[in-house]
Amino acid sequence: MKLVTNWTSTKVPLWETDCLQFWRAGQPFELRDVSTEEHFLFVARFSKAHDLEVRRNGSTVIFQPPPI
Repeated sequence: MKLVTNWTSTKVPLWETDCLQFWRAGQPFELRDVSTEEHFLFVARFSKAHDLEVRRNGSTVIFQPPPI
């Protein structure tokens, strides 16, 4: 597994935009502090819309492109 160096938190402004920018970069990234129904809905919709795999580790979600 690659080391995840890009991350954002639901506690910072515009975290949704951060996710979009990280997705465009094409590397795995983390979304930290995922704790509300709204956050989980975002994770589900974002991963489906951008064909990303999701792994969860506590309140952190890791998005990554599917293996080729």
